[in-house]
Amino acid sequence: MLKSELLLLQQTDMNLLVALAVILEEKQVGKAAERLQLTQPAMSQRLAKLRQILDDPILIRANKQFELSAKALKLKPHLESSLALANSILQPPPV
Repeated sequence: MLKSELLLLQQTDMNLLVALAVILEEKQVGKAAERLQLTQPAMSQRLAKLRQILDDPILIRANKQFELSAKALKLKPHLESSLALANSILQPPPV
């Protein structure tokens, strides 16, 4: 892994990736906040940081609901598998 990649990972809060995963599932900031037991303003702040990091809106208002951006749709399966892998590293099955 490149030094610049390691630096980026070191500077990025893993909680942002968890928040992103829940936002992508719920497609609503309020429901995502509820699932993570956060306030809606706290989740909105995380979404704002994610939008800045990814240079993408992530959620797009379509009619009276939100839809995922094209980039968010592409990220979703990678994010899910990456978080599953991180979980298996942090909580390996008993030997």
